[in-house]
Amino acid sequence: FNHALQLAPDRVNALNGFAWLLATAADDSVRDGKRAVLLAERANALAGNNDPTILHTLAAAYAEARRFDEALQTARRAMKLASRADNNAVYNAIRDELPLYELGLPYHETAKTP
Repeated sequence: FNHALQLAPDRVNALNGFAWLLATAADDSVRDGKRAVLLAERANALAGNNDPTILHTLAAAYAEARRFDEALQTARRAMKLASRADNNAVYNAIRDELPLYELGLPYHETAKTP
């Protein structure tokens, strides 16, 4: 992701993917909430603040950075947009993550075993 961002720093998909990894990685050593927020906010700005997938990432990044009020607000906006777009995958994922944010906990991916 670092290399992709060096080559194309305004590439929304690369920004979003790297932000998601930094916010939600199962491995503690990979996560970096502050950097995830910076990348996700940039992706969100480039996407016009109306892409539910990017807002989903931004909510997860805010939660990882312990900014839970912003995580909740952003997640709820993403759910509304996902619902309007019939994007059930994003809607359902956020629905499952919201209770964590309400408890003051970030969402982390589950470690995959071989």
